[in-house]
Amino acid sequence: MVKNKKNKKKINKINKNNKNVKNMELIKKRLIGSRFRYINEKLYKNNSEMSWKLFNNDPKLYTIYHEGYRNQIIKWPYNPINKIISWLNKHKEYFNIGDFGCGDALIAKTFKKYSVTVLATAAPIKTT
Repeated sequence: MVKNKKNKKKINKINKNNKNVKNMELIKKRLIGSRFRYINEKLYKNNSEMSWKLFNNDPKLYTIYHEGYRNQIIKWPYNPINKIISWLNKHKEYFNIGDFGCGDALIAKTFKKYSVTVLATAAPIKTT
């Protein structure tokens, strides 16, 4: 009986620790999402010079933004970049396609064009 009580305590402690880990993971995901929304709002509300200063002052924001964006798009019914790629595929003979500010460079990868960004999160992309 004593052995069972000790085992139960150990199991309860393990379960509690697992629950704490899961809660921490959930909190981290929410934090990443909120930081993405904050940065995204700054980009929409400020001009390009202010956006440049924001990222230039804290280069880690690029990574935070792109991680947040990736986490966001998996929740959407579809990735808007895929819609853009689909449209471009139908009309590509009429355009020179450039992928600027490309993040994961899906357009550049699809059309094998020259891609330039401030910070490359996917290779091969020329950074400015």
